[in-house]
Amino acid sequence: MQKIFYNKLWPGGNITALVEGISDRSKYATISNEIMATDTEVEQVGFIEVASSKESQIRLQMMGGEFCGNAARSAGFLFAKRTNCDKVTLEVSGLPCGLGFVVKEDGNTTLEIPGNFFRKVNTIPGGYLVDLIGIRHLIILQKNNDAVMTLVDTYKEDFPALGVIYAKEMNGEIVIDPTVWVRNTNTLIAETGCGSGSIAVAIVWSLFAKAKESFTILQPSGEKYTINLISQDGGESQYQTIELCGTIKILGNKFVEIKNA
Repeated sequence: MQKIFYNKLWPGGNITALVEGISDRSKYATISNEIMATDTEVEQVGFIEVASSKESQIRLQMMGGEFCGNAARSAGFLFAKRTNCDKVTLEVSGLPCGLGFVVKEDGNTTLEIPGNFFRKVNTIPGGYLVDLIGIRHLIILQKNNDAVMTLVDTYKEDFPALGVIYAKEMNGEIVIDPTVWVRNTNTLIAETGCGSGSIAVAIVWSLFAKAKESFTILQPSGEKYTINLISQDGGESQYQTIELCGTIKILGNKFVEIKNA
């Protein structure tokens, strides 16, 4: 038996476990599944690695090689608190470039993502299909009778992860109900918060509903994320920068015992 220690963080819901000191990626799926089975509050697991570029301080490798906005925020926050800095550059699985992370004086945080993170959006029956680098999201505007796994099987293609996001406006707010499937761990999690899913919803609202650049999105946890879509003139991408903003808390350090880890 081997003890695997992990940091537990709360990025406005979507409780995230971050593991350090494990470099063998072939073990990530096993460790992730064991952590989530033992600690049922944890919705996803990421692994802190050494960055490959001089520009980045750390690298986050997700349990299935997917991109995850909330795990990226959590990793940036953990490093910022340890080093007493307010700005971090980090690499994240699923993306070919580094991300900026900023901790502000009021306790809020901002993850800065290059605009080409957004690839394309297609209209489908009942909603939209939003392709981001490292993850795809199915945005459904009306509840239907299709099982979530049926929708996953229909739209996952070769993406490392797919989110099924039910979204609606209620009392002047955008409200989401996200479920995320990850290929390598074969997990299907009803998330209490979804960063990249919130970005996908903001893009849909911007392009097809009410054209604006800043959106507040209510998560199942009761917390609100702010998504800023900063436009640019010309270029390949519709956006210059996409910002994911919200608060984060460190919940502590725990461990799990795993055979043959």
